[in-house]
Amino acid sequence: MSFPPLFSRKYWWTTLLVLAAIGVMLRLGLWQLERLEQRRAFNAHVLAGQTAEPFELTAATLAEPLETMEYRTVTVTGEYDLTHQIALRNRVWYGKPGYDLLAPLKIAGTDQTILVNRGWIPGTTYTSNGEDYPAPGVVTVTGIIRLAQTAPDFGGMGDPTPQPGEF
Repeated sequence: MSFPPLFSRKYWWTTLLVLAAIGVMLRLGLWQLERLEQRRAFNAHVLAGQTAEPFELTAATLAEPLETMEYRTVTVTGEYDLTHQIALRNRVWYGKPGYDLLAPLKIAGTDQTILVNRGWIPGTTYTSNGEDYPAPGVVTVTGIIRLAQTAPDFGGMGDPTPQPGEF
């Protein structure tokens, strides 16, 4: 039994193709390791925010850099501006269609407002702009700080540290 030469002209293109494929596979493996490191950094950022002491947002603490506090628990007191409340359509919760009710909350003692997701409401009971779900007077809300999202995040695979002025 006779074997053909390993590097004959007949197999030259096939050998180049296999070597190129090896290079591509090595680069894809390194890319996966880079993604793993990004994901670990993002998870550490989220965990640090979740385990930090709750932050009370008041007139005195508004000067704090909120960009660095994403995923941190925050408590704020103020009044909802129900005239500017909106409902996000096509939200599903446990297989049922509905809306997310968003309202600006004017922080007590300031002229600053923050946007609060008041929660999901069933689509069958929604008749107008959430007027069936009033919240008159001063309320205290506890939630998680999230920065404004200007581009799709695709599961947090981007840079976990927010840039200044990006909230």
